[in-house]
Amino acid sequence: MSAVHDLAGGRETGYWVSIEAVAKSIDVPHERVIAAIRSAEAANLLRASGGRAPRSVRLTHMGLLLVEGRDVEQPTTSGGVPSLVRQFIKATHEITRDKPPPSWIAIHRVVLKLRIRDGEKIHDVIAYAVLINLIRVDAPGDPHSVMLTAEGVKLASRP
Repeated sequence: MSAVHDLAGGRETGYWVSIEAVAKSIDVPHERVIAAIRSAEAANLLRASGGRAPRSVRLTHMGLLLVEGRDVEQPTTSGGVPSLVRQFIKATHEITRDKPPPSWIAIHRVVLKLRIRDGEKIHDVIAYAVLINLIRVDAPGDPHSVMLTAEGVKLASRP
């Protein structure tokens, strides 16, 4: 990931870098770079273009924070959870409150409730919430629905 960041000139997210340039800059075979990209993409640290045979990659917001050594949890609420993650969890809980567990809810319903238009942010929020066990997703990598875990319900119930 740091190679992607360096090749993008240290710029913010959104700058695409060719996979060939990444492989050449770190002197690693192309196949190993593709495998590493798949892992980083699953962790929502990179985005790849080109489907099964990606040609270029870019850092996500979480990937940029990690590469730059900044705390991924910033900005946070008093509970140590990023505020947008907390809002997402609370909105999910409000929508599913009257349904028996486990209750799956479409991500777009939560996004509409929060009135957020930045899809990249939502992907980062979901990836982080899965990472700290607040939600489960129906399809890792390209989720359409989420379900609160017991930890997520506890967080949503806090004032």
